Amino acid sequence: ETRRLTVRWLYRCEEVEGQGSAALVRYRKRHFPSSDAVHSYPDFNREHEIFFSFHIDPGVHSDSVLGHVTLYFLEGNPVRPNAHLRRHEYYCRSVWDPNDRLIYGFFEKDFKPLHKHAINLEIAFAPYLHPASPPLGLESVESQSPAKRGRPPAGGNWGQGG
Repeated sequence: ETRRLTVRWLYRCEEVEGQGSAALVRYRKRHFPSSDAVHSYPDFNREHEIFFSFHIDPGVHSDSVLGHVTLYFLEGNPVRPNAHLRRHEYYCRSVWDPNDRLIYGFFEKDFKPLHKHAINLEIAFAPYLHPASPPLGLESVESQSPAKRGRPPAGGNWGQGG
């Protein structure tokens, strides 16, 4: 029996830097102080920061899943994430829109209702506090998110498939 999953795409920092570097620089200058991990631990941050997206692929074959990762949703600036995150643990605090090449923070209020609902669903999926950050509006989460083959951890099943 072939098992199919619905997969929400996540983007690695390097993918966003490659496609939207100008937007990323503007976003970080506007929202992140010099003490933020993006400035104080750039290599570590590049490896562990993940960007949420509204891109969903239904019907992805389960054989393309490599394994689970832990993803923490958080608001604001992680304090020393290199002291708190382990291997296969990532954090997400921003949305990447590859079509418009724009970046939004979870804290922003001007999301379309459908998009805000999608963020709230993911955050509420499995509440789990990130050890280095205060909780986001609902609560931060640990998402057992499978990574797609060839782009780990760019895709994940967040409770939407089998």
